[in-house]
Amino acid sequence: GWAVCDGAKGTPDLRDKFVIGSGNGAKNAFKTTGGNEQVTPIITVQGHTLTISELPSHNHAGATGIENTDVLYYDLPADGDKNTLCQWRPSGGRWCNTKAYSGLNKFQHVHSISPEGGNQPHSHTATSSEINLRPPFYALLYIMKL
Repeated sequence: GWAVCDGAKGTPDLRDKFVIGSGNGAKNAFKTTGGNEQVTPIITVQGHTLTISELPSHNHAGATGIENTDVLYYDLPADGDKNTLCQWRPSGGRWCNTKAYSGLNKFQHVHSISPEGGNQPHSHTATSSEINLRPPFYALLYIMKL
């Protein structure tokens, strides 16, 4: 009779495997199994520090400003001494020799910064190990009647 090769009744378990030939001089001995359902390659990628020319092209912008205000104080030298400035004391002190100016408009100070980045390519060095891509197998000795 015939039997399914599922590992029962002395048969080899060929489920989810392919059959590879075996015999004299073959790499795989009779009844050898091997291979993997999944393989995970090991790849090591070396780091790379980008240069300005490799960065994506981009712009920088910066500004600082004061919104509309009614009063701005200008610090004047105390007692006409050009080497001594007036002080403001948070605990209730006042500016000495100050003048108030009103009707000021919003103003802004802008810093221009040149565009950076040259969109140039860069590369990484990578190393890997060999992997066996052979799926699960069973080495079988094929015979035929002559």
